[in-house]
Amino acid sequence: MLSVNLIPPSYFEQQRVRRLVRVFSALLAVVIAGMLAAMFFFIVQTNRANEELARVEPVAQEVERLKSEASSLRSEVGPIQARIKFIEETMDYNVAIIPLLEELAKYTYKKITYTRVALSEDRGTLTIDGWAPGIVDAGRYLMNLYRAKHLFSSVAFSGVPGYRTGAAGQQGAGGEQVSSFLQGTQLGFSFTATCRLVKPLTPPAPPGGAGGGAAGGTPGAPGGAPGAAPPPGAGPDAYIPPPPPQR
Repeated sequence: MLSVNLIPPSYFEQQRVRRLVRVFSALLAVVIAGMLAAMFFFIVQTNRANEELARVEPVAQEVERLKSEASSLRSEVGPIQARIKFIEETMDYNVAIIPLLEELAKYTYKKITYTRVALSEDRGTLTIDGWAPGIVDAGRYLMNLYRAKHLFSSVAFSGVPGYRTGAAGQQGAGGEQVSSFLQGTQLGFSFTATCRLVKPLTPPAPPGGAGGGAAGGTPGAPGGAPGAAPPPGAGPDAYIPPPPPQR
């Protein structure tokens, strides 16, 4: 049986167009709904962020204020800490010569008597004025000083009778002539040993860059070092540190 389609093609075209319109309308509705949901979500998040910012902002301002106060306090404490450090270094410096003298005593011959032990102005040289009963004793003492290489980088010895060092005449520590071996009731001669320190006793620098001479005085300044022996004939009550064993 023969069938004849009398429906025009435009009808089917309109049907397809209607279906496409419905599909695109649905897609558009989904897109609009998604955009509205995203906008609502971002509005909620923005409101929460603003609330959190309003809550945290006073705390941040307080933190900044505390930081400013801490910086101000550090600027005030800094000079105080510098002064404290200078005082501690000065206290250490004022007793720094004691270990040096203790080591010197270990290398001092038992028959040698010290009349003065002093540091130079640059705190790098130790000058020792003393008394030796004889040339042999002075030689033994000088050899001991040469052995103290951890203390002295160089040693110069003057005052030995009959030994000229370039001066017009040999003189003792106080300027007296040493051509005679007799001083008071003791036989011998005075000498001067100039010892260059391996580690100079450098004074601490005070805050502000002032000179190091204000560090509380020079250890071992003229007038005698702590524990140094008195000159010959100082009396029976004079303190003389026990000498080390003969080397």
